[in-house]
Amino acid sequence: MPIDQSFANIALASNSALRPTLRGYIANAVASAAFARTDSGVALSLRRGDSDVYWPDERNSDAALRNLRAQILSRDVYAFGGSIVGCYGSGRSYPPSARFTVSSVDRRYGAAYLVGTGTTAHGIIGTTFLAIDPIDVGVTTAARPEGWAGSSDVETPCGFGFRFADPWQAGVTITSDAPPPDLSSRPGITPGTTKLRVLWLLGYPDSFGTATYFNDLKRWDYSMPAPFASSVTFANNSVVTYDPPGRLP
Repeated sequence: MPIDQSFANIALASNSALRPTLRGYIANAVASAAFARTDSGVALSLRRGDSDVYWPDERNSDAALRNLRAQILSRDVYAFGGSIVGCYGSGRSYPPSARFTVSSVDRRYGAAYLVGTGTTAHGIIGTTFLAIDPIDVGVTTAARPEGWAGSSDVETPCGFGFRFADPWQAGVTITSDAPPPDLSSRPGITPGTTKLRVLWLLGYPDSFGTATYFNDLKRWDYSMPAPFASSVTFANNSVVTYDPPGRLP
């Protein structure tokens, strides 16, 4: 059940399942005879590995895409926890208060891209998976970026926007609701801070799930390389403890 009506409406509508279905596949690449060899002509071995793969439900002429397009196309949206807009994990960085206008919502049929969970401000450092036929959400904005991440604007080869595996991921990353007016000050998270404010400051956790699934959790974990991981525990929709990210020596 949602936490309360106002909190439930913060996120865009997502799939009815609490957690999206991910299937584990073995990724196996085969090098051509004229590629991937040492100077002496010996073929280089390729490492096999497990990869989480998400396959979208495109039945009914891709009803999921049509529904997402109807929700956000030509509307203003904001990103939980801030954002990196451009290539996924590379582009201009913005605070949660930045307003974006959605200019396009299209699925990239016949393509597969590595995407990450949680706020796009983390790039693809946390939990990642392979998205088949992902959805590209193009945006425009008059907001000033806080900086650059990964590459300069000239070097960024893809369109200005977001990339999602399916509508459920859009629902835990962006919202059509405006953030609190005092969010730009980004005060520290302390006991008593509301769960809603933590959502705006940090985004949803870096794991798989819909907004409904995360809203019911009593603990949010943010998986980052050491020492930057953090966690928040809640009771009655307020912070009880906050273990903030560490710093490098």
